[in-house]
Amino acid sequence: TVAPNGPAPSAASLTAAATDTTPTATQKITLRGTLAITSKSEAGQQVQVWIKQYGAVSWTRASTVTVSSTGAWSYSRYFGAKTAVQARYFGSVALGAAQASSKIVTVSPYISVTAKTTSSSYAPKTSYTFGSTIYVPVAASGAPSGAVASLQKRSGSSWVTVATGKLSSTGKVTLKWKPTVRATYSLRVAVAGSSTISTGYSATMSRKVA
Repeated sequence: TVAPNGPAPSAASLTAAATDTTPTATQKITLRGTLAITSKSEAGQQVQVWIKQYGAVSWTRASTVTVSSTGAWSYSRYFGAKTAVQARYFGSVALGAAQASSKIVTVSPYISVTAKTTSSSYAPKTSYTFGSTIYVPVAASGAPSGAVASLQKRSGSSWVTVATGKLSSTGKVTLKWKPTVRATYSLRVAVAGSSTISTGYSATMSRKVA
């Protein structure tokens, strides 16, 4: 501890940023930043990464990382729920360096959704005879328990739900829809999110019914 009448602690600053603040639940992102201590070498100093999930009361230390000779630090992980992240430096008696905290970075992930269209035997299919049923196997990662998947068709500037189903415990469901009009449809699947993870959407699929 620096004596009251001793030299003032060296000023320290700490930054933090994420490579992506809206990743999918299956996407690992990297948090990185820089520790700077006035007139001191930052090499070997340690930065702690603290996290707090949405709705939590307290923060939890996720990791402790050692900064480089330039003061750079980084930490990578997956985020399955909306989470606040903050880097913290607790100072150094040896360097006479003060404490510092970064701004809080909020990571808001969304559900990862994949979908395809098949026949009744689940063989991949992209065009259908009028009167037949379109089968849409869906797989989602990061979805809340019992989340609903919705097959949607494009109608002008809007999306209209044509079939729904609840995901199984493994995040899968097969949706079925029998079009009543011959047309080429733009289709997608939406899986409903929650307060901790955003709704996810599959890629748009163009399917012809003739």
